[in-house]
Amino acid sequence: MTLENAVAELPEKYQPIYGHNELSGDVSRNSLDRFVKILDLYRSLSTYLGRELRVLDLGCAQGFFSFSLAELGATVIGVDYDQKNIDVCQAIGAEYPEFDVSFRTDTVENVVTSLYDGQFDLVLGFSVFHHVINVRGLRYTSGLLEKISQTTAVIVTELALKEEPLYWAKNLPDDPRSILRSYPFVFEVGQNSTHLSSVIRPIFVASSKYCFLGGHVYPFKRWSHKSNALAVDVFGGTRSYYYSDTTVVKIYRLGLSHDETNRRDMQREREVLARLPTSLTGTRVIDRGETEAAGWNVLSRKPGSLLSEVLANHQEFNPNIILEDILAELATLENNQLYHNDVRTWNIIVDDAGRASLIDFASVVSDQTDCSWPEDLFLSFFMFVNELFEPDSQRNAGGRRVRLSPFSLPSAQRRWAVKFWRRPRCEWSFSNMLLDYRKSEEATEISAEATECWNLALESGLESQRIQLDDLQRKVLLLQQRSPVSASLGDSAEDEDFIKLKGELELVRGALATLTAHRDLLADSFAELIKSPLGLVYAPGESRTIVGALRSGKLATTATAGMLAFGPYIPLSEGDYELNVRVEDAVCVTEVLVDVVSSQGSTVLMSARKLDLTESEPIAKFNFSLQVPHEDVEIRLMVGDQSNFSIQYISVRKLAVAR
Repeated sequence: MTLENAVAELPEKYQPIYGHNELSGDVSRNSLDRFVKILDLYRSLSTYLGRELRVLDLGCAQGFFSFSLAELGATVIGVDYDQKNIDVCQAIGAEYPEFDVSFRTDTVENVVTSLYDGQFDLVLGFSVFHHVINVRGLRYTSGLLEKISQTTAVIVTELALKEEPLYWAKNLPDDPRSILRSYPFVFEVGQNSTHLSSVIRPIFVASSKYCFLGGHVYPFKRWSHKSNALAVDVFGGTRSYYYSDTTVVKIYRLGLSHDETNRRDMQREREVLARLPTSLTGTRVIDRGETEAAGWNVLSRKPGSLLSEVLANHQEFNPNIILEDILAELATLENNQLYHNDVRTWNIIVDDAGRASLIDFASVVSDQTDCSWPEDLFLSFFMFVNELFEPDSQRNAGGRRVRLSPFSLPSAQRRWAVKFWRRPRCEWSFSNMLLDYRKSEEATEISAEATECWNLALESGLESQRIQLDDLQRKVLLLQQRSPVSASLGDSAEDEDFIKLKGELELVRGALATLTAHRDLLADSFAELIKSPLGLVYAPGESRTIVGALRSGKLATTATAGMLAFGPYIPLSEGDYELNVRVEDAVCVTEVLVDVVSSQGSTVLMSARKLDLTESEPIAKFNFSLQVPHEDVEIRLMVGDQSNFSIQYISVRKLAVAR
């Protein structure tokens, strides 16, 4: 069959006919705009690997992408289910015997299920997976993409959207990224129009091994949506961190929730590292960039382990060396009118020689305010010092203890700390703290005064309350895990076991409310003592709230914008669900975002920007559907600083199937 006859037999001339402009005048899509994006990614990976690539083109149509890559030297296999498309490809291939390209008639399902590790470097899947979803379902198609992620380093794919006015759209996910959730790295490289509708389709590159940013390839060994193991993902999956032995890649999704904070921190880190010498920071910006969808910073990585990991793994270290190293860096920052507002064990690197240095330069600011309670930089630093010298058996893995007093420290460290503590407040600086530390052998033992004894008593009381709160929180989590659907303290199937469970949970709630009231009294007294206007702030892990406060068994806003509630990371089967938020003490319920997510926030299942309370009772109701089961469903409620209300409970129940 001649090429002209093969082209004439096509049901649709979807792509240009490679090498034949005379046959390409009436194609559905010119494909050149999409190939430019493929070409950029191909060249980046080929340069990184130092060779041409092995490519699988799924749904190759008339082979335009396959031949264009083969012309560059790639080894390509094109697959399409339509024999007429393959006839055209083979007719073109006969004209280019020097190309290492072949074609066969097969389905995407058959080809993907037979893939083995390392068979290909790159898979192309352009406008093909929505057809598989329509026939096989979302869960099956996600499984195919997971198989590709396990066997092939990179996929470039164009995905159809649910908004398209076409028959398959009803079966597509709300978020196209959700079918790529098996890939750690997913990045939108562009958008292109189609011949089918006015809806613009996104093109993604996804990989389980590499980040593709700004024409460069950055390999990674591990990744997370959280900056460290002790962090809570308060940014809703909009930040991703990728680590190799020599680099850290930070990606910030833009145009979504936390857009302002993401832009601020991304830009602040760039500016601080540009301002300070590498001899101080120990790191530099290798690459930076921004698209409409995301921005990124690529940093050189300091060698060593996080201090939080050193402590958690019970490794040996010299706390005196670490303290002096960190004080010296803080004093140098201070001399530049800069301050690190998040000096925590997870923001300190300890190298193989036991020397310490700060990381997270997005936390370097020009004002003397810590990022959380007690806000005062120096009081917060004393909390860090107490953590550093705390006996291993007493160390709290879940978060920071409320322990500021220098009299809690061992004798040798107590002398210099008390000397600094007794300075007039106007003399408090990291330079003076470092000076006192380096002269600590000259300092004499000083007894605690009355207010300092009161301080110690408050800290002891708060620690006792924390231990009891931790124990009760564990009980609450265990009880909630026994309920298959309940999202917090709300209703579920009213069977006998659950009625008993609710009664037990109410007892725990009562005890928790009593302890919380005692804790608040102690915290208020302590805040007055140190002249701080804020109350106690829970560390991550002690409560599933960032800006809320437990009051009389209810979770209340605190005139602070942020995450009011999140959790509980439960499995839900496919089906239709109703989410209920019971609100009390409602003064202002504006500036609220409620969403249901999974996969650490990367998959959004439902999102709403207000609480519509019913007339009969103050309950906001939301409905959402799951096309496939999810193992870690999280309900998040974010508020603004004007929000003023309390939550009595949040519940999720599965709706009955209509018969």
